[in-house]
Amino acid sequence: MNTTAKQKKHSVKNFLKTYRWHIFAWLLFILHESTSVAVVAGGFADPINYFSHYPVNILFFYVHACLLLPACVDRWNTNIPKAIILSILLLTAYMMVSLAVDWITEAETWVPGTIAGKISKGFVLSTLWRGFYFMSFATTFFYVKQFVVQQRISLGLEKKEVERELREKKMAMELSSAKNAHIRAQVSPHFLFNTLTYVYDQALGKEPKAGKAILYLSKLMRYAIESDHGPETVPLKPEIQQVENLIELSKIKQPEIYIEFSYANESMEVSIIPLILIGLAENMIKHGNMSIKEDPGRISIALKEEILIIKTDNLKNTGINDTGFHTGLNNIQTRLSFSYGTAARLDYYVDKRDHFIAAVEIPIAIDPGSR
Repeated sequence: MNTTAKQKKHSVKNFLKTYRWHIFAWLLFILHESTSVAVVAGGFADPINYFSHYPVNILFFYVHACLLLPACVDRWNTNIPKAIILSILLLTAYMMVSLAVDWITEAETWVPGTIAGKISKGFVLSTLWRGFYFMSFATTFFYVKQFVVQQRISLGLEKKEVERELREKKMAMELSSAKNAHIRAQVSPHFLFNTLTYVYDQALGKEPKAGKAILYLSKLMRYAIESDHGPETVPLKPEIQQVENLIELSKIKQPEIYIEFSYANESMEVSIIPLILIGLAENMIKHGNMSIKEDPGRISIALKEEILIIKTDNLKNTGINDTGFHTGLNNIQTRLSFSYGTAARLDYYVDKRDHFIAAVEIPIAIDPGSR
């Protein structure tokens, strides 16, 4: 078999595969219609009538559905005047072709020169009815096809939109995890370095309190490092313990520091992202004035209507360098936004007593991994 023959065979195979349902539908329609007419008329017509007229009807159907209507319809808007004119022309052509087919198939019984007599009122009406009959099917086919195409386009766009949203959500989660890890690693390095320098100096003098400082500091550092590789949320209990270690460590450095730390027992089992409580406490100790016994710094944890409230309250220290004052709070705000979105909030301000207030509110029903 040569190349041309193979190509023709392949083309025929593709045609049958593409239009197999069209062919099946037309065969079913022809069988149904011819059988129905035969039952009423008492017998089937000459086979030549079927083989001559049905190709004309099928051609008329596809010209109307695939050429005329697409030329008149833009999406769902129809140019009605244009459609009417083209439909009249198409119906006229359909009648002329039908007449020619009749003349060819009945040539033996026609008298020469009498073809005009064939164009009777009955012929015109029956041909028009037949034309409108197939035009209605063609119009239905056209709009159903349009609807299916639009549905496929819509489904494709929806699928692409869902895939895009999933990609963006995945990227946002990866970015959030990366930024959280980076910010966790940056929680007050200056505080740790300053404390280590102090511990080093004390160790040289063999002061007993240096051992305690090293102990508290090691616990804090271990917790900070482990939280970076631990779960997304942790119970408040271990973080409360680390805040107590932080307070004791601060008292070793500065004996005359007064801090009150209070919390509701039920809050100890509430889980939140780590280092929020420690971050607030550290910010207060670094920048606040807690040297007055009668006006100590205060750290409180409370539960109010399914809202966890962590609050620090301290006298503002105006005699220190404010460089980096907002860094810790900005880190806390960033981590809250990444993990809880707009559900959690951080507020801070200076009140009339010249006290600096910082408060974090977190809905305990919110899972930071599900926002």
